[in-house]
Amino acid sequence: MHAADVVVFPDLTRPAGFPTVLDECIGAGKAIIAETGPGQRMCPQEDNVSALLVPPRSGEGLAEAIPRLEGDRELGATLGSRAGNIAVETMSYPVVAAEYRRLLEGIAGSR
Repeated sequence: MHAADVVVFPDLTRPAGFPTVLDECIGAGKAIIAETGPGQRMCPQEDNVSALLVPPRSGEGLAEAIPRLEGDRELGATLGSRAGNIAVETMSYPVVAAEYRRLLEGIAGSR
């Protein structure tokens, strides 16, 4: 994964939800091409801001997005950098731990 410039993840629509590999790629600051769908709600990326998002099961969307990043290395670097920043802001251990703590304190306080 670390050698990749771009990560293509064609399906976020599976019932299993948000895949860990996508977390890892976001955290590594990789440019991401992913399909939108129910699992995308868990993916903290914005189309053309921190990732390229295409419609579910859209071979055409993937076929357009892949060469777009291949031909524009600066766009790939920008998307990857923004994805990495989002990972730090929303998915880093301190942020997630604080969210768990808030959740658990809310549960404990409601008893």
